[in-house]
Amino acid sequence: MKQVKTYDCGVRLINEFNSSNKTVNISFSVASGSGFDLPQKEGIAHYFEHMFFKSTKKRTTKNLLQEMDFLGGYNNAYTSYDRTSYYGKVINEDAEQFFEILSDCFFNGEFKEEEMETEKGVVCSEIDKYEDDFMDCNQDALYKELFKGTNYSHPVLGSKSSVMSITSDDLKEYRRKNNGPGKLIVSVFGGIPFEKADELVQKYIIPNYHTKEEPVFYKNSQIKLPPTEKRVVTTEKDTKQVYFIASRPTIRMDNPDYMKIQIASAIFGGAMSSRLFERMREKEGIVYYVGSYITTLPMCGNHFVSFITERGTAERAIKAYYDEVQKIINDGFTEKEFQNAIHMFKTNLLMKEDDVSIKFVREATNYLYDGFVEETEDLIEKVCSIKLDDLNKTFINLLKQESAISLVLKDKNDSLLKLIK
Repeated sequence: MKQVKTYDCGVRLINEFNSSNKTVNISFSVASGSGFDLPQKEGIAHYFEHMFFKSTKKRTTKNLLQEMDFLGGYNNAYTSYDRTSYYGKVINEDAEQFFEILSDCFFNGEFKEEEMETEKGVVCSEIDKYEDDFMDCNQDALYKELFKGTNYSHPVLGSKSSVMSITSDDLKEYRRKNNGPGKLIVSVFGGIPFEKADELVQKYIIPNYHTKEEPVFYKNSQIKLPPTEKRVVTTEKDTKQVYFIASRPTIRMDNPDYMKIQIASAIFGGAMSSRLFERMREKEGIVYYVGSYITTLPMCGNHFVSFITERGTAERAIKAYYDEVQKIINDGFTEKEFQNAIHMFKTNLLMKEDDVSIKFVREATNYLYDGFVEETEDLIEKVCSIKLDDLNKTFINLLKQESAISLVLKDKNDSLLKLIK
């Protein structure tokens, strides 16, 4: 059973204790990411994450890394548009030591110039890596169009020029603005009971905050859907393939209909038995990859369909995609497809329940959007209450919206562009 505590300063703790676990997963999740980058400093949230496990007032970087290696677990961090998480896994007896290290890095990072310059080179190499991944380029080009005028329009990594311009003072300003108590959610999942987790928060976190903030919930964020008129974005790269993404605005994960969209998206293109996979890969052999998925941001949600195909089969692939969209609009999904997806969804929920290494970070995200922590049994009950007619209606309404299309290809192809409906 999960327990949640909100402290007077605004910090929140989520704990799930399992007495049989010999290890514990700990994360500090912050309700800020690249969507909260400072003006003219695109990528600072991600760069801040890179500087997290560096010198503090108490430790040199070498001492810090040696101490973490000694613990024998693992640690990592990631940045997305809406959050940043610092996390790791250790044996129960080392939980306090690891918790103290995370707290030290979180509050006391010094951002030394020589370490900053070295890490800028690492981030610039990462930017080069992502620019060589054409599907990532495709997604970035689409976000640039969809969220023009907002911080969601630039890549999470920022650009080389913006990263190189970041100073130590910029990082301190970012920390001051974005790592306040109302944005911090601490997750402790595994062999540490609530009483001990609470003790760690009160010992290592609460004394570092001298102000109070209202806890941040994205469910209170204003929803601002991107315009739904048809838009086509093309990016030219030296590639033998065509990379395709179609995007339609949809609901966020805090909407009661979100689970219907999730399940419908899986039937459409999110599994090996899905409509798109069966036709485009198994039957016609015209795509290497095809997927259907949903993303949630504080301002809105988006449904995406993406695939990769050869230039010679691109027209057939795009036609097949639109043909399958129209079939669903006309007839919806079948009862058999629906029942298979319900079983798959329930199975996935139960499997994720056993995988603490995923769950402890995911729960903090769900909490930010939903405003509460939900037990797996309640989620399964919700899944079982969904009706096929309601699911079809919800997803058909989504597919009837105009889509924004992003293509990465070697050169502009008028015959392909004419197919975009």
